[in-house]
Amino acid sequence: MTAAAPSDPRLDRFRLEWELLQQLNQESDTVLVEPIGPIRPAPLQYMARFFCRGIVGKDSSGIPKFADEHRCRITITQRYPTRPPDLYWETDIWHPNISHITRGVCVQEIEWLASHTLVDLCRMLFDMVQYKNYHAEHIPPYPLDADAARWVREVAEPRGYVNKALRNYADDQPFTRPIGAGVARVSVASPPAAPASRSGVRLLSRPISTAASPPPGGTRTIRILKQP
Repeated sequence: MTAAAPSDPRLDRFRLEWELLQQLNQESDTVLVEPIGPIRPAPLQYMARFFCRGIVGKDSSGIPKFADEHRCRITITQRYPTRPPDLYWETDIWHPNISHITRGVCVQEIEWLASHTLVDLCRMLFDMVQYKNYHAEHIPPYPLDADAARWVREVAEPRGYVNKALRNYADDQPFTRPIGAGVARVSVASPPAAPASRSGVRLLSRPISTAASPPPGGTRTIRILKQP
């Protein structure tokens, strides 16, 4: 009898991540994560879509501009899960810890744990979009987007647009559907193919329940910001 082939722990982990993301898709009306490219033996790239109100810019008077759908491309690398995956923000964004120029996302690598899953990462990103999680002060770890951070400090917080200390968010949608609630997801089109050009990654995160590096050629600087 031929002996069974040994299990590949990394491949098993990637398959588990896909199972967990499919479960998240079933349990959430505000988050949809779909694979980009082959799903066998396991997906290595995803498009995460967040359906909530987020800030995507500001006008000349400092008044925020909003959108209700946001996309982030997640790419699993050889360093995962000991290091977060590569992140690239696909849609317009205005946040102290996501660059509106390079589309990099800020995460602190030193605080990342191998037990963190892509579901935990999506929760972090979802909270960032809603401004439940941000670091705008000009102190370590410094904001990735200095312009957005200055706007938060000098305009958004003084005018009351957002203030996480006061629980004043851009939106307050739940990450997953309350237990017992019915499914109400709206059908959406498939995500676009990944563009050829990419930029660097960073990321921030809240404390997480369970527990994801920049695209090739970019800068890999990772931070995790903690909510007070």
